[in-house]
Amino acid sequence: PAILDLRPLIDADAAFDLDDYPPALLEPFQFKGGVYGLPYMVTFRVLVYNETMFDDANLAYPDIQWTLDDFLSTVQQLTTNDGKQYGFASVRSMKSDLVFFLDQFGASAVKQSSDGPQPNFTDPKVVQAIQFYVDLLLNYSPHRRFWGYAQTGVPNNGAQLALEGRIGMWLNFGTLMSSVYNNAGINTRTAPPPLGNKGVNTHDVEQNGLYIAANTQEPEACWTWLKYLSSDPTALQGMSPA
Repeated sequence: PAILDLRPLIDADAAFDLDDYPPALLEPFQFKGGVYGLPYMVTFRVLVYNETMFDDANLAYPDIQWTLDDFLSTVQQLTTNDGKQYGFASVRSMKSDLVFFLDQFGASAVKQSSDGPQPNFTDPKVVQAIQFYVDLLLNYSPHRRFWGYAQTGVPNNGAQLALEGRIGMWLNFGTLMSSVYNNAGINTRTAPPPLGNKGVNTHDVEQNGLYIAANTQEPEACWTWLKYLSSDPTALQGMSPA
């Protein structure tokens, strides 16, 4: 109720084509024929890698054909026994990383029922995916605790070690952080994550939108401003225009 339906403004604007937006990005803003916002910026999950570390190990760079087995094999080769460098680290969110691996194993930690969502932790696929991630962290990353699900605990040191050039690969969203590492002197690149046969999931896409308040006294002026913002690329900051 707090958001204006943009459909009348869209229909009255001959210069505006709603088909410019991919349907999958527009769908979350639609409800019962109304359009309650426009997708503004979108980011996709990427695999960030330390190119220098790959070159030193004479390893091929990640590409769209990578499977989880390719990913794991490379992580193993990039990890040294002396603890000076690791093949993988979680630098953004361990919870988000875990969801990625659950998706790639075709697993869901929650199942739907007539009583609402229920835990699905004993499903064999869930167990397999979590075991893969736990083994990855314990054997080929600097992490010894799962970080981020409690208010207190061990701070995540993955980002700092990546800035020191000691991490081979990590998952992130968009390309902004890659430039942050490059500015720190770490030669990083972005590649598709190891999707394997499962492909992109809704968890691998993040987007935001532009809206008009339902109680505005100037809907046409707001529409003009909204269209201007939606075509301004200067604020993308590592994201992509929807």
